[in-house]
Amino acid sequence: MNILRYKDNVQNRDAISLFSGAMGLDIGLEKAGLNVVVGQDFDLSCVATMRENGHNVIEGDIRGIQPSNYWISPAFPLGSHS
Repeated sequence: MNILRYKDNVQNRDAISLFSGAMGLDIGLEKAGLNVVVGQDFDLSCVATMRENGHNVIEGDIRGIQPSNYWISPAFPLGSHS
C-alpha cells in the first residue's frame, strides 16, 4: 500500500493524541496531513507545555474520551511515569 496515496484519500483527518507528552509525535502527524484536535496527558508539566504551545488539552483520565470519528494516536506512556 502506498502510504502517501492513502493519506491523500483520507476524508476525515481529525486525530486525538493520547499520552501526548510534549506532543512530539503530533508534530509529525500534522506534517503528514492529520489535524490533531486535542492532546491528552495526566502529567501536569506536559499539560502545561501543551497549553503554552496553544494546543487543546484533556488533562487526566482517558476513559471519558469518545473517539468515534477520530484517528487515535496513542503514544506509549513512559515507564518512569506509569
